Amino acid sequence: MTSKLDWDVVRPELRKMSKGELLSILGRAYALIADEQVHHVLGRWVPLDRLAESARVAERTLVGKAEQFHEDSLRGLYYDAFDVNSKNCTDISEGTETWGDEARIFFDRAVEASERGEHEEARVVFELLWDLFARIDAIERIVFFADEHASWQIWMDYRKVLPAYFASLAATADAATFGPRILHIIERHDRGQRDKGLAEARAVAATDEQRQAVNDAITHERERRLARRRR
Repeated sequence: MTSKLDWDVVRPELRKMSKGELLSILGRAYALIADEQVHHVLGRWVPLDRLAESARVAERTLVGKAEQFHEDSLRGLYYDAFDVNSKNCTDISEGTETWGDEARIFFDRAVEASERGEHEEARVVFELLWDLFARIDAIERIVFFADEHASWQIWMDYRKVLPAYFASLAATADAATFGPRILHIIERHDRGQRDKGLAEARAVAATDEQRQAVNDAITHERERRLARRRR
C-alpha cells in the first residue's frame, strides 16, 4: 500500500479536476470518515445542524432515492447549457458531470442490491436509469452536450453493471420479457462487447426458457435486419 502523500503534492492535481470529479472524491471520503469526525471536517462549510432536521430524506429506500433522481432529471435539474464555440465544443458542463456521477452512484447501489439478492429493488433502479439514458438519446433536456447529444458520452462500467442487471432481470422477469430486454440493452449500451454481454446474460439466466429466449431474440433481430436490407 502506498503511503499517504503530502497534501501540498496532492492539492495541485485536485485543482485540475471538475466540480463533479471533486464531489465524487468527497463522497467516497465521506463514506470512510467516522461519525464523530464529520462535524470537524465539514462543519465550517456545511450547515449540518439544519440538514439534520431534514435527514428523513436520507431514510428513503434506494428505490425512493432513484425515483427522486429520475424526477429531478426530468425536471431539468441537471441541464446546464452554455454557449458553444470552437474553443469549448468538447467541454462538459458541471451539470452533466454531476448527473453522470449521480447515475454511477445509483448503478453501483443497484449492483450491490443485486449482489445481496434484492432483485426486485435492483431491477426497478436499473430500469429507471435505463429510461433516463433512453431519454438522453431522444434529446430530451436532461443533460447538455456541446457536441453529439448521446448517452455514450457518459462513462459507465458496463462490465460491472450489466451482469448484475441481467441477474436481477433473470430473477424477476419471465422468458418472454427476458430475451428481448437483454438484447435491447446490449444493443443500446454495450454493442462493442455484444458477444461477451450475451454470454453473461446466458450465464445468469434462471431457466432454460430464458436462455432460449435470448437466442430467439437474436434470431428475430437478425431476420428483421435482413428483411430491412431487402427492401
